[in-house]
Amino acid sequence: MDIRSGSRLWRFALPLVLLLPVTPGCGSGGADSACVEGATVAVPGGPFMMGCSETVDPTCEDQDCPEITCQEDEYPYREVTVPDFEIDQCEVSVASYTACVDAKACTEPSTYSANCNWGIQGREQHPINCLDWDQAMAYCAWDGKRLCTESEWEKAARGGCELYADCKTESPGFPWTDGGASCGKAVYLGCNCTGNTCETGTLSAGASPYGALDMAGNVWEWIADTYHETYDGAPDDGTAWEGGTGRMYRGGGWISNATGLRVSNRVEYKADGLTDAMGFRCCK
Repeated sequence: MDIRSGSRLWRFALPLVLLLPVTPGCGSGGADSACVEGATVAVPGGPFMMGCSETVDPTCEDQDCPEITCQEDEYPYREVTVPDFEIDQCEVSVASYTACVDAKACTEPSTYSANCNWGIQGREQHPINCLDWDQAMAYCAWDGKRLCTESEWEKAARGGCELYADCKTESPGFPWTDGGASCGKAVYLGCNCTGNTCETGTLSAGASPYGALDMAGNVWEWIADTYHETYDGAPDDGTAWEGGTGRMYRGGGWISNATGLRVSNRVEYKADGLTDAMGFRCCK
């Protein structure tokens, strides 16, 4: 099943456009990528603000209220504390996943779509896509890691309170602090290389505060947690939240609009679902 037909995705992606402008820096030879094979970046333990901080004055009239891009499942905005951890610098590439398949620790991804990167010459440094949650879990275990929890992923994307004078008001809505989404920072709808993914790590201007690349755009990323409709009752210690429905993915992908790239954006998908717009990275 293609993720574009999911019930929630209308908020985050527009219909696929096959002919899209080429974004400078998205090459096919790997020379523009800042990724280092197998590299991780350290994320220090401590608090960060998780969720959506946008609010509307309850006394305003409907027609006068400011537009809110965040969704109900991103509330309440709250402080969460996670321990030290490391996260992959880049999304797992086709080349890296191939090593796991060759070791017989991973199974081959689907090639249901022409936009699936598996087995396509020249896409070895693109993110692996068209695989389900269990396949992502298997790769991370083989690599001595695990899928990131939702709170780990969001802290790695937006940065912790140690970076901001007023954490509650200054925590950014994207992995960068200087404005919204742009073609120079993320691979998303209208900013794709060739109507597909880009090689991992080609847009260093979109790096997170800790140096993780493509936390917004390129491919959505599978998360360890199950989905819940709000953060009411969520753990505040960095652990994965189980007991919900489906699995989580984060970060936006090459078919997403700018709203889908926000660090607080969270979406549910069935664990055995796969799509050409979703891949993953690992934590440890």
